[in-house]
Amino acid sequence: MKKILLSLLILVNLNANKLVVLEPSAVEILYELDSFNNILAIANTTTSTIYPEDKTKLLPSVGTYTRPNIEKIIELKPDVVITSQHSLGLEKLKEFNIKILDFKANSFKELKNNIAKLGEITNKKDKAQEIIKEFELGIKEFHNLAKDKTAMFIFSSNPIILFCDNNLANDVIKAFGMKNICDLKEQTPIVNKEYIISKNPDYIFYFNDGDLKIISNFLKHTKAFKNNNLIKTNSSSILRASPRIIINMKELSKEL
Repeated sequence: MKKILLSLLILVNLNANKLVVLEPSAVEILYELDSFNNILAIANTTTSTIYPEDKTKLLPSVGTYTRPNIEKIIELKPDVVITSQHSLGLEKLKEFNIKILDFKANSFKELKNNIAKLGEITNKKDKAQEIIKEFELGIKEFHNLAKDKTAMFIFSSNPIILFCDNNLANDVIKAFGMKNICDLKEQTPIVNKEYIISKNPDYIFYFNDGDLKIISNFLKHTKAFKNNNLIKTNSSSILRASPRIIINMKELSKEL
């Protein structure tokens, strides 16, 4: 109970009209909350865009989300800086009494928590709850799509890294009714080809054609390869914890 009260007090104290947003998913959530005008500036992404691109490309930049320009942030005098878990060098902001809201965005649960947090600090609590309910209903639509099938999600091929537990890719697999074959303790473990062959997944998801080419010599022994169930997806659409992940999953579901 004390932890809940403390969390509520923190959110009340963070009530904000002016935001610098380093986490891309938070930008997209704020747009869904109709709180886009609260954003003073965002961080750049190097390999993807942030929805809605026609609006986000017009926002001032404070550098990249991994290495933001601290001086620019200080000049903007935001009420709150919403950080990415990959953001570095933010300690100096505390010297200027700039509040920081740390965002974790590695699961559906954290996605919903983030919507609620942003709804709280922008006075859009009711809207946030509507978005959360829509998200939950959207996820339910996928549950029986590939029930009892097994899947593997390749993060990279050299070395071979899979998505295992406690991440968005794993939540996507489970939402489709599939079982993730990666049963190792790490979130993104390095595995060998024998491990993949022994698991023999029904579906294989991947990001880059280059990855698939490198490991295709042994993937041909899997059910996924034999049944042409090798499915390419976009990393920013599946690994970004924003409500738009539902739209991206609907596109992905067409290939199942």
